[in-house]
Amino acid sequence: MRNLLVCLCAALLLPVSARAQFDSEAAAPLEDKPAVQINEIERGLYIGLSAGGMLLFGPEAKAGSGLSTGQHMAISIGYDLSERLSLGLMVLGTHVNTPAAFITESNMGGDFSAQTIGALARVAVLSRPDENGINRLFVDLHAGAGLGLMGPKNFYPGSDIVLLGGAGVEWFTRLRHFSVGIDADFLFGISNMGPGLMLSPKLHYSF
Repeated sequence: MRNLLVCLCAALLLPVSARAQFDSEAAAPLEDKPAVQINEIERGLYIGLSAGGMLLFGPEAKAGSGLSTGQHMAISIGYDLSERLSLGLMVLGTHVNTPAAFITESNMGGDFSAQTIGALARVAVLSRPDENGINRLFVDLHAGAGLGLMGPKNFYPGSDIVLLGGAGVEWFTRLRHFSVGIDADFLFGISNMGPGLMLSPKLHYSF
């Protein structure tokens, strides 16, 4: 008889206990998963590609030195230290189409090329936000220097120190990793190339 009473009490209390546990779980607040924060613009390690035209004002020559046209292409890799400052390394290849009467001091004539390996620093001086308040358009000043290796072989003696500097406009797209822009640079080869100008549309990808 005693065992029967114990079983009856347990059966009566079980629904009450289950109900209390259910009410306790229902009363517990549901916590949302933390939202993943996505950067509107990715910054940090980047790789860049640019190409365009150039004008060279009188490369060093024995005869026929004058205005020359040319093309160039550059690959850069660097790091954004902040929204407005970046440092990088560059490889700049240029090809110059000289005038027909152009002859160097080594009595060689014709077109010549240079491959310059150097460094570049870029500082944004102006910015403009989009409709959401995100700075996407930047105007920068930049400067760099490198060692230029001339070709064909023996066209010019040795190599040249190449300096460049100018201004650029860059737009950071809504694809986060990509930016596009254009640079206008003054170029100067200290020993052989002389002064020149470059106009460079560019594309950057940030990791």
